[in-house]
Amino acid sequence: MPFLRTVVNEKWFNWPALPDLFSVRFHGVLTNRDAFLVDVHLDRLRGRVGDYFDSDLSHEEIERRYPSAMRSTARSGCHLKFAIAQLVHTGMSLCSAP
Repeated sequence: MPFLRTVVNEKWFNWPALPDLFSVRFHGVLTNRDAFLVDVHLDRLRGRVGDYFDSDLSHEEIERRYPSAMRSTARSGCHLKFAIAQLVHTGMSLCSAP
């Protein structure tokens, strides 16, 4: 219960703050991209993401195949490529639902 008065050891305050432990902030996958980033079949998911990062495919072709993947979000203006890069940067990997 966080609203009860409590006593902690002075060493408690020597622990790093959460922002120090998690320097990269990522809000997660936006639900407006679920059709692109969520699949129960790992091979299909890998195929879509592989297409997205395939330098032989133009932006126009990716937009034709996966319109939601190329749309900027209203809140941040970020493209999906940035979101995926953030996931990779933090060590997360693509996986399918159990």
